[in-house]
Amino acid sequence: MKNIAYICAFLCSLLFITACSTSEKDSSSFRVARERTWYALNLKDREQRVTAFNDELIQILAEAEGIDLSLVILPAGESVNELRRANIDGTLTAIRQEGAGSERFIFSEMYLALGHVLLVKTDSVVRSMDDMYEKLLGVRYGSSLVFDTSQNPSMAIREYAHIGEGIDDLVNGRIDAVAAEFLTAEDYVNNIYEGKIRMILPPVTNVGLRLMTLKDNPRGDELAERFAVGLQKLRQNGTYAELRKKWRL
Repeated sequence: MKNIAYICAFLCSLLFITACSTSEKDSSSFRVARERTWYALNLKDREQRVTAFNDELIQILAEAEGIDLSLVILPAGESVNELRRANIDGTLTAIRQEGAGSERFIFSEMYLALGHVLLVKTDSVVRSMDDMYEKLLGVRYGSSLVFDTSQNPSMAIREYAHIGEGIDDLVNGRIDAVAAEFLTAEDYVNNIYEGKIRMILPPVTNVGLRLMTLKDNPRGDELAERFAVGLQKLRQNGTYAELRKKWRL
């Protein structure tokens, strides 16, 4: 009977230690979410590539920094609610920093720019939107830039059903600049019109992917800090550029 009691006591102790170890591991593991689709963005045929880039980037970053991290896939529109409920520690999102309610969150550096940039001819004197005084800007039909009163009020805007038509007009000197989404602009600068047009940075619209965490949350603060350090290292060692190239982004 005494031996049985010792065995029971040993097993109870073992279970307690295991439970403590599991609890400690869980408390140090970060849950980071992304939604099934980037519904706020108009990615079209790039959506799968953006998702693949996003998932591989966070996996490589976590492994390189020794971060115990699990990626949680949520239905569209659920990540903010889950973050507020503390069911996740952060979310990879395209939500804008200046959006309604954004003051309750902390946003990382943008790790994939998706906003509009200016395209101009290589020899253009235009260096920013400020230089577009009394000039003609081409945009895609229905672009929010048409209604953006913060842009140069003297600038005229011409809308195009397909932004490629606007870029053709730019190359042929019929307009002064084109506002195109970052990934589209890169395609034209590096391929179709290489050497004929250039891209002006930073983007004129603040759209892209970031890590978003909740303010006044120690776990979120730690995650944000480690993410920032890891992202910087991946940029410096070339891994980030390799991933962009791999997924053609």
